[in-house]
Amino acid sequence: MFSNINPLSRPVSSLCFSESNIFMSYNSMSDTDKTFAKFADAFEKRYISQGYAANRTIEETLAIGWELLAMLPRLELKRVRDEYIEKYLPTKSSE
Repeated sequence: MFSNINPLSRPVSSLCFSESNIFMSYNSMSDTDKTFAKFADAFEKRYISQGYAANRTIEETLAIGWELLAMLPRLELKRVRDEYIEKYLPTKSSE
């Protein structure tokens, strides 16, 4: 039943990273991986960590989501319908 669980795995919060390890890891990443890392940071800052004082509408939240998705290469948006990309994804010229 639990054969696919790695008994040696630990939660990320229990791992210890030094700044040099993070720097070396970042430098060894592909350009696409670096883009996803930047997206993850921006997603955390702009979308997830809005704070209790922020009171944005669903429209504002969706607009932020599309702005964030625009950071990624279009070919990586595999699970988003083309019709939605055409309609909502900001283009480079509109930024």
